[in-house]
Amino acid sequence: MEQKYKRIRKFFEQEVSHVITVAKKYIEIFTDDDRENQKIMFMYTKVSDIYFHLSYIDLAEFYINECIALIERLLGKAKTLPAFDSSHLASLLFEAYANKGAVCNSKAEYSIAIKNLDESISIGEQLLIDDENLAVVHMSRSISYHALKDYATATIDAEISVRMIDQLHYEGNLRDKNWLAMIYTNRADLYVSMMRYNEALADYNKSIEFWEKMRKEGEVINKNHLARAYIYKDVAISKVMFKKNEKPLYEEGQKKYRRNTAKALLDLNFRKKNLGGESK
Repeated sequence: MEQKYKRIRKFFEQEVSHVITVAKKYIEIFTDDDRENQKIMFMYTKVSDIYFHLSYIDLAEFYINECIALIERLLGKAKTLPAFDSSHLASLLFEAYANKGAVCNSKAEYSIAIKNLDESISIGEQLLIDDENLAVVHMSRSISYHALKDYATATIDAEISVRMIDQLHYEGNLRDKNWLAMIYTNRADLYVSMMRYNEALADYNKSIEFWEKMRKEGEVINKNHLARAYIYKDVAISKVMFKKNEKPLYEEGQKKYRRNTAKALLDLNFRKKNLGGESK
């Protein structure tokens, strides 16, 4: 998996410049052609998304900002051009603000993230979006409020995301089952910061159960997230058992997913340093 990731990263680094060149040339040629500009908007969205997943955060932010500006300009014109599908543009703007919020979370710019996620949720509610995308935006905003130690507001968003994803799963309308595990991991992280360790342990167990079931059924899962869930579960166990910061037990996560453990431990150390409540 690591080799495949390196190959795709190298390929993207080589090829993305060509995509950007084409996009810029498109803008030069079709400046006044709003329908063609929608293709540029789509390119910017996808390029930003790929940059984000390859951890080029500043570039991801640059192109998502370009995308948002272009969508908002087209939306302004849509009011006077009946042929435009403004609801389609609004859906893309919902996605763009959500992506901008995720980028800002990655940069630890949590207040800015919240503003963008607020915009995304507002648009999503107006459009009556009822798939996992809106639930994921609530989860992202929960992460932002959690980082700012506004645990009450973070809990509200976490509960909304759990309720929405659970309902979609129950109805058979959940497209990516990884989110079923992720929402419980997110809420468990929040419970740990609030020292609600028994509830955290229950949520980590749920997320691990979902991921292990998916893995056994041959579905694609993120092993980094699964390893992290095992490690954080052990942290919660240590809190429940000792009520002090005893040395966490990492053996289970290391044994099952040794290649992924180092990244998960870095995440744990980052969380202790930046979110508080764990290291004392």
